[in-house]
This record gives sequence, structure tokens and C-alpha cells, in this order.
Amino acid sequence: MNRTTIFESPQQLPELGDIWAKFTIDNLDADLDHFVALIANSPNVVRPYVVYLESVEGSPILVVARIERTRMVARLGYWNLIRANLTGLVVSFDGIVGAQSAKDFERVVAVLRESFSSAGVDVVIIP
Repeated sequence: MNRTTIFESPQQLPELGDIWAKFTIDNLDADLDHFVALIANSPNVVRPYVVYLESVEGSPILVVARIERTRMVARLGYWNLIRANLTGLVVSFDGIVGAQSAKDFERVVAVLRESFSSAGVDVVIIP
């Protein structure tokens, strides 16, 4: 049985300490304390979007992301063709933690694709 839990409130983040502690975080951008500070202090951030995936047959997966207002520019040479204000789901650098197999990454991609409708995002950004 697969279970997906999505945390979208800044008030929920401190409660995630036990879940976060299950994972080895290799990058500061995916660290809980750094992430909480980023959410609280970045003017473009709308809210957190942390996904915890549990599976009977696989290891648990944590996706550390945030919803933020962003501007995308399409350029041709020096010309700006389009400027669009978008709502983006931005995954933190090294923010997909615990995924090891192709099947794990397929589950992550499926959840991120669902965010277009469930979280109202226009674009998903994975650095």
C-alpha cells in the first residue's frame, strides 16, 4: 500500500522533524531548519509543499519543495518574446531524498504532475 502525505502549511514544518530525521540530507537547501527559514523570509514564497511518500515495497521518500511566485522569460537572442508571472513548485536542490530506483522516481514525478491541479501551479522547477 502506498501512502502520500503533503504538508502545505508553515505551521506543520516543525512537526516534520521526526520524518526529516529518517533521511540523510546532503545539501543545506533540503535541511529542515534552512527550509523553515527560507519559507519564513523569502517574499516570493507562497507556502511549503513537502511530500512524504511511504510504500510497502520501497523505501520512504521525501520531496522538499515550495510554492512560489516566479517570472519566466522566453528570449530569442536579445529580444524578450514573452514575460509571464507564474506560480511555480520549486523543488529544493537535492530535495528528492530517499528515491533510489526508477520506480521511486516515477512515483515522485506522478505526485509532482498532480500538483498542477491540486496545488494550482503552472510550472514545476527541479534544479
